[in-house]
Amino acid sequence: MTDVQFLECKIRMPMMDLPVRTTVITLSNAKVMISPGSKLTKEDLKKAGAVTDIVAPCMLHCGGIQQARDVFPQARVWGPQGVNLVKPEIPWNGFLDEKTWPYQNELKLIELKGLPRNSECAFVHKKSKLLIVQDLFFNMGKPKGFGAWLFTHLFGTYNHFAMSRLFKIFIKDKEAFKVSAQQLLEEDFTKIAVGHGNLFDGGPAEVLSAFQERGFKV
Repeated sequence: MTDVQFLECKIRMPMMDLPVRTTVITLSNAKVMISPGSKLTKEDLKKAGAVTDIVAPCMLHCGGIQQARDVFPQARVWGPQGVNLVKPEIPWNGFLDEKTWPYQNELKLIELKGLPRNSECAFVHKKSKLLIVQDLFFNMGKPKGFGAWLFTHLFGTYNHFAMSRLFKIFIKDKEAFKVSAQQLLEEDFTKIAVGHGNLFDGGPAEVLSAFQERGFKV
């Protein structure tokens, strides 16, 4: 995946260290940084090269936006609809929308509906057939330490690709969410970059299984 770059960091949680992935996609006329990690240093961020667009893909992944903007002051800053009310201190240049996102032909944006407190957006990089999500799915493997073991068992993400039980709390409109889930399943992808955990070799069939594990009949 020569047009895809990952920057990794960890944030300290009460019982574990949570891995956080930043994805950088090089397009024909742009370089998009999705979810800059709050623990990435300026030197880490500079490794991405000349970033043109910085994206907060959901309400909960805004912690590293300002530092990324400091490193790439000319970049446009994007966030989900309504993020300016939650993070008014950040100078947002645009809001994520399937109709106005300028790179839809190369890096397709899919709004996950029915999540008013999270408003996550997924992306499909068509060239590499990579699906990029943040909190929708986890792929934590077998994390070390009792706290990590307890956390992943509690939320149903231990040692397999899965939707966290916690994520279901964000789903306020199940029918709207199912429409978004169906849209994801229609996309052509063979790899999945989650915001927390290992890269996953899988496509729509594995995503469907993850939805079904949480009781969604998509």
